Amino acid sequence: MIERGYHTTAMFDSGPLSDWDHSAWERRNVVHAGPDKVHFDTRFTRYRADGSVIGGFDSLYVVTCENGHWGVKARSSFAP
Repeated sequence: MIERGYHTTAMFDSGPLSDWDHSAWERRNVVHAGPDKVHFDTRFTRYRADGSVIGGFDSLYVVTCENGHWGVKARSSFAP
């Protein structure tokens, strides 16, 4: 079984993620920013292949610059 972070591929076989085709950002707002860390208030929507909406989810992201490279350090979301 392939793992995706703390998720496994089994969660995509049935349930609310089985119809998930793609996602799109609805909102990405900077809440706080410094030279090497940014906090983002976001909302994304998950879609089926036919364009119908599965759901929208608010999330918080902490993005940091470490050793000259930017990346997501933490995410908090109620999205499955």
